[in-house]
Amino acid sequence: LASQLKSLNVDVLVSDGGYERLKSIRMEGIPVYYGEILSEHAEDGLETEHLNYLLCATDNDYYNALVCKVQGRKFGHHRTFQLPIHEESSQEQKRLTLQQRGYFAFYPHANYEQLHHWMNEGWALQTTRISKDYQLAQLEEQMGPRGKNWIELGYVSPSNMFHLFCSEQNKHPEPGWTLIYYAKPNNGKGT
Repeated sequence: LASQLKSLNVDVLVSDGGYERLKSIRMEGIPVYYGEILSEHAEDGLETEHLNYLLCATDNDYYNALVCKVQGRKFGHHRTFQLPIHEESSQEQKRLTLQQRGYFAFYPHANYEQLHHWMNEGWALQTTRISKDYQLAQLEEQMGPRGKNWIELGYVSPSNMFHLFCSEQNKHPEPGWTLIYYAKPNNGKGT
């Protein structure tokens, strides 16, 4: 996602405490923060003013929630997102409320494991430009149901502003915007 956003001239910063996990991102020239995002060093030195959203995408739901909660003061709670929680964690007694976590990015079932499962099946990021003549309804007609055959990840406006897709918020692309979505290769109109 960071690579796709960079290619669309959107500012991106990837943070991770594992230096090796940042290697491929660094090789693409994407800015990184190597260190613990919850550290005092990050609190004092991490420049985020140029970023619109925070997306926590580790395999640990509770860590993601903690980062969203802590960083929500900087970004604004409505702009902090995490991958949806694992099914085991969605049981009533284990459920995190919205006040304890970030908004769930993408679709409720698009958790860490499901995204990796799709990646192993060959799914990849694709883009298409939304126009008056080609909107989400036409893409869905071509590719099948959203949330099943493909999922929206976000949109980039003509002024290069990124809007992360979240089924918990109601934001849809306008004509002239670029849709970023995740689907099987050759399963649609990727550009």
